[in-house]
Amino acid sequence: APSFPRLFTHETWRQYTGRDALTRWVQTGLTWRFSTILRAISPICTLAALWAYCVASLPAALLPRTSPVPMSLMVTAIGLLLVFRTNNSYLRLAEARRLWGSAIVLVREVSQTVVTALVFDRHVQQPDVARAGASRVARYLAAWAWELNSKLIGPVLASDREVLMTLLPAEEAAWIAGQRSRPLQCLGALRRELHAQWRAGNLPMHL
Repeated sequence: APSFPRLFTHETWRQYTGRDALTRWVQTGLTWRFSTILRAISPICTLAALWAYCVASLPAALLPRTSPVPMSLMVTAIGLLLVFRTNNSYLRLAEARRLWGSAIVLVREVSQTVVTALVFDRHVQQPDVARAGASRVARYLAAWAWELNSKLIGPVLASDREVLMTLLPAEEAAWIAGQRSRPLQCLGALRRELHAQWRAGNLPMHL
């Protein structure tokens, strides 16, 4: 079932919609206790329901001339506002997934281009330097992806410096870890490495 950290993929959506509606409703009714979304929103939903009951019932019970009709008329407007907020949330989610997909494509393009130019090109002037540079570029790209993910959703590992210490030299990893924007510093190190390879004559100017 979908949850906050796990959304529908094509496979899970196919499994969800591949059955008739009655089977889905029965399964939802049997497994509702294990829903992480319901567990997360149940306290606020319960509090909102109790507050709505008090607002709708107590004034009429304490003051007989008070009518709950004006309050009930507000439900339609509030429902429409919630629909618009939900649509905006889904649009932001779709935009985030599109941007992340674009980042993945660009990382693949950069890594494949650099490997082709520095590793597989037989006309490279300094093969050892070029291979070492390609390795550093791959490490910077991996570090950038990990650090961007950590900046967006929080640290995945217990130590927020573990990935940097694994991928980069200790001194450089400690310097990047101390900066305010780690993903930006990873990109800066990547640019400096590409420029160094270009100055060494291993990368063509158009790359």
